[in-house]
Amino acid sequence: MDLRRANLKIMSRREVSQHMRIPRSSKYPGVSYNESLDTWQVHMGEGQQVKCIGQFKSDEEEKAYQADLEAFNELNQGKN
Repeated sequence: MDLRRANLKIMSRREVSQHMRIPRSSKYPGVSYNESLDTWQVHMGEGQQVKCIGQFKSDEEEKAYQADLEAFNELNQGKN
């Protein structure tokens, strides 16, 4: 592995977690499936706080991902 400065990239925690090989129930980062409720769920956290963005019907996985992206963009706009 070549760890020279020229080969490194600065990434947010979210970007790092998207590149980690963590088993997910969804093909979209930030979206998980709740079997007991038969829904796709979106949760977003910063620090110790986690907020439920929403729950979506079992056939709305992509809609859940769009909600995740919107919430992420709103969160980042507030930091600028």
